[in-house]
Amino acid sequence: MIQVIRTETEFKNLKTDWNKLYGTIDQTTPYQTWSWNFLYWKHFSAYKKLCILLFKQKGLLKGIAPLWVRDYENLKIVEPIGSRGTDYIDILICKNSKRDIFSKFIKWFETSDIDLLNIEDLPHTNLHTNKYLDILESKNLYLNQNPIYCPCYSIKLENSWEHYLESISRRIKNDIYYYRRYATKHFKKVNYRQASSSEISKHFELHQKIRTSKGDRGTYDKTSVRNFIKEYAINMENNNLLKLVFLSFDGRDVASILGVEWNKERYNITIGYDPKYSKYRPGTLLYTYDIENCIGRGITKYDLSRGSDLYKLTLGAKQKYNVRLVISRSKRNNQLYLKKQRIYWKNSDYAPTER
Repeated sequence: MIQVIRTETEFKNLKTDWNKLYGTIDQTTPYQTWSWNFLYWKHFSAYKKLCILLFKQKGLLKGIAPLWVRDYENLKIVEPIGSRGTDYIDILICKNSKRDIFSKFIKWFETSDIDLLNIEDLPHTNLHTNKYLDILESKNLYLNQNPIYCPCYSIKLENSWEHYLESISRRIKNDIYYYRRYATKHFKKVNYRQASSSEISKHFELHQKIRTSKGDRGTYDKTSVRNFIKEYAINMENNNLLKLVFLSFDGRDVASILGVEWNKERYNITIGYDPKYSKYRPGTLLYTYDIENCIGRGITKYDLSRGSDLYKLTLGAKQKYNVRLVISRSKRNNQLYLKKQRIYWKNSDYAPTER
């Protein structure tokens, strides 16, 4: 049985059942929680219609596909809430119901009035991506699958700072200590500190400074995005999950990382630093102090989010790829949509969009 949630009130009332199902699933990230999805909908629902699918078996909730519907270039598109602004997107499905629910999901799409199904940023750990795509073979549907849609990076943290340093190259290890000494030589006080959500605007400012200096618009150029992250940060702080850290030189904040910690894993959302201090490597310095702090607190994974940046590899991160699936009844629809999206995102930072 599939139940469709179409109103915000129904979405609010789904919180308890959603979180209960979330707690039974093995591989999840903070981006599959009710809080992330509801707040994302709340702040970016303009021009979209809610379409959350609940998959039930004998009255028990076995799966949730948190979707919205939008119109784009005369196409009616269904995609997960959080698209174009979330590092890892997935459908919540109980372990023993994956194939059955994925099959029902595709059948629902096949019989709907939707033109195109766009699922981007499926994590590499996703089990429906390859294992169940044979379900599409018997359907009159066209699939565009990009197994290397977007690179993401994470570090498996060692049990001590010394072991972590042994896992990276000698040159990078030497650079870490060189720039720590370099900063302390030029500033009386170099300080790494944890902050509260009340300082989130400082993070926005630092992020925008470095992104605009590189010719990007930056994630936080829009008020709607800032308001979303502010509310999300407060929500995470109330649940002791927020991690907002700063690096300061003589009392001046020069770099910042925004993230959340979930099941002994850190998920960074954005980083920022003041390009005026680039010669002191404030971003790299903050990362190393932050990683050292995480190791000391028993964090096992340090996720550096999406995007190909060389520093992620030098810090010892492993590269994985998010997957993208575009499915429709028309090959032309797939081609048109993908072409338009490439043009839209050219020279733009990855951030939530209104349409």
